[in-house]
Amino acid sequence: MIDRITAAGGAPAQGPYSHAVKAGGFIYVSGQAALDPKTGTLLHGTIEEETRQTIENIKAILEAASASLADVIKCSVFLTDIRRLLQDERGLQRLLRRRQAGPDHRAGNAAGPRPEGRDRLRRL
Repeated sequence: MIDRITAAGGAPAQGPYSHAVKAGGFIYVSGQAALDPKTGTLLHGTIEEETRQTIENIKAILEAASASLADVIKCSVFLTDIRRLLQDERGLQRLLRRRQAGPDHRAGNAAGPRPEGRDRLRRL
């Protein structure tokens, strides 16, 4: 059974999809952006501000599904400038950090356009 999840007061969905679905004990959150939940407009700020708003939107969706950021096991990030990866990754680590001791075993990936002037990847 698949349950559709909508976060009351969350950022409005920007298309014909649910905020998230719950299936087989897992919650799949749809792609999110730095949308202001009150106005539905896209935030144009620093990478930290945009990341924080995006995470707040995800947090609201998870809470509507009776979950939290501590339950996240995989996160994918799509950037417009891959050079921002380290800066964005540090922000994500601060926002998603677990409160327990020990290494963080979450999976994640990031993708974005290749910076100008870079050679193609070399084969080893």
